[in-house]
Amino acid sequence: MNDPRPPSEPENENPRLPARVFGQAVDAGFSPAPPAVPPPPTLLEELRPWAGPETQRPSFSPPVFGTLSVIFGITAFYKATLLLAPLALIAGLIACLKRQWGWGLIGILSAVAALAIDPYFWGLAGLYWLARALGLLG
Repeated sequence: MNDPRPPSEPENENPRLPARVFGQAVDAGFSPAPPAVPPPPTLLEELRPWAGPETQRPSFSPPVFGTLSVIFGITAFYKATLLLAPLALIAGLIACLKRQWGWGLIGILSAVAALAIDPYFWGLAGLYWLARALGLLG
């Protein structure tokens, strides 16, 4: 007798259908729920980058060998040319192998230029030529 429906309405034969209360359909928990709205992201979630599989950023790889090549090559103009110029050449070649073309070529060219103006390099080259000319070297 405590039935909220008016007595004139028939019984609801299908329990999966919503019940009718005073002429209005009432959801009895059988119909699908509306899509949930996701909560807005927190400040920490906004600041932290998401590194999912779709949006993985390429890792940053600084041009270490290229930079070393340029530093050694330019420093070879001023100090320790016979030590720094070969280091610049080696670092420049490694940089070119690692596709750091600009840095590697600048380092190689500056090392060659530093060797070209170094009197000690030409002195050693002259001594080598003299030793070859005299037959002291094989």
